[in-house]
Amino acid sequence: MKDTRQRLLESACKVFADKGFHDANVAEICEGAEANIASINYHFGGKQRLYEEVLTYTAAVAEQEYPLVADGSMAPTAEGRLAWFIRSQFLRGRSAGLASCFDQIVVHEITNPSPSHAMVFGKILRQRRDYLLEVVRALLPPGASEGHVQVCAHNIVGLFAFSHFHRFHSRRPEKHKRPPLPPPEVMAHHATVFALGGIEAIAKLPAIEHPPFRPTPEGEGERP
Repeated sequence: MKDTRQRLLESACKVFADKGFHDANVAEICEGAEANIASINYHFGGKQRLYEEVLTYTAAVAEQEYPLVADGSMAPTAEGRLAWFIRSQFLRGRSAGLASCFDQIVVHEITNPSPSHAMVFGKILRQRRDYLLEVVRALLPPGASEGHVQVCAHNIVGLFAFSHFHRFHSRRPEKHKRPPLPPPEVMAHHATVFALGGIEAIAKLPAIEHPPFRPTPEGEGERP
């Protein structure tokens, strides 16, 4: 049987993913973990510390189940690495387990930032962002402007971000329901074809200027 701390952590993952930091109820987390209300302070030191541990834990679970980074044996080309990255994002977003929790929490962070917003976008998402930029640079011609790299990466994120928002809204009351999306593998294939075509077209455009990415002193970086 899982210990109290682990039960609290897993219960909190689901509650924070469903409601975000601000609307998450400590009593509901404890109820889901079959623990008393004082156990969160005992094991985590409060709601925000628990939330930050959830961020780290859910990001690690997602990476373990659906890794974004493909090594040379899995995807020897830049096109393959991009396809792998996009596919993993769609599979994470549609997972029924804890692997989807982090990206659902990110949706809440975009619409209603928490006190840990800088940790999400400056620390946890930084590695994901840097990897995507690296893949995009490999797909563009040598010497492509940083502006083209940045814009392509942002547009690629938009291809799967909609799917995450769609899942979030599908849990709202009936009047806000959306029609179901195609299976994630189908969505990922179409998004990859679209992204590769877009990068090829962007490569033919004049260079555009874009300020280099720099985290703020607090650690908060640009999205994605």
